Amino acid sequence: MAQTFPTHAVLGVTVAQAMLTTGIVQIHGPLEFVLALSAGVFGGGAPDTVMLPEYYWDKYVKRIQPMTEEGPVTMFLKEVTHSVFTWAVAIFLWSMFFPAGEMRNLGLVFLFCALFAGVVPDVFTHTEERFRKTDPTFLYPISHIVGIRIRCHKPEWEYRKAHGDRSMKEWEKSLNFWVSVIFLVLFLMYFI
Repeated sequence: MAQTFPTHAVLGVTVAQAMLTTGIVQIHGPLEFVLALSAGVFGGGAPDTVMLPEYYWDKYVKRIQPMTEEGPVTMFLKEVTHSVFTWAVAIFLWSMFFPAGEMRNLGLVFLFCALFAGVVPDVFTHTEERFRKTDPTFLYPISHIVGIRIRCHKPEWEYRKAHGDRSMKEWEKSLNFWVSVIFLVLFLMYFI
């Protein structure tokens, strides 16, 4: 499983607040403000939701270490939802079909957060060779045509100790703290 959900949620709400503070997305009223931040939280976790059924099936039905034997359907869905290309195309199509209004704003926040708080952090933290077989390539479908994958080569950034381990590592706690500080600064700047 990818980072623990709090990390993706904190990154998502911060990306959403950055979009609001910089004016990338215009909102009108407190309800839309709350909905935009919620879209950021859910967008940050969206790419990993395809793995939840298999995680719970492994843990509670098969009673094995979760995510050690991922099936072909889960692997395919993980490839699609963790593809930079998928989310870029989704952002483009959403902008075409919803050129203005609240649906456009909330959808763009969700999609941008899925890309920048859900997929991009995984590119930097999925580094260890022993997990390569079950890690996404981050470029689906291009990766299956040309055989390339995006991979950061910083083993110290790997957060996983074992398959299915959802515990927070020390650097992840520190990251969440500093991202929360950035969120609060952006939040204050938005209202000033």
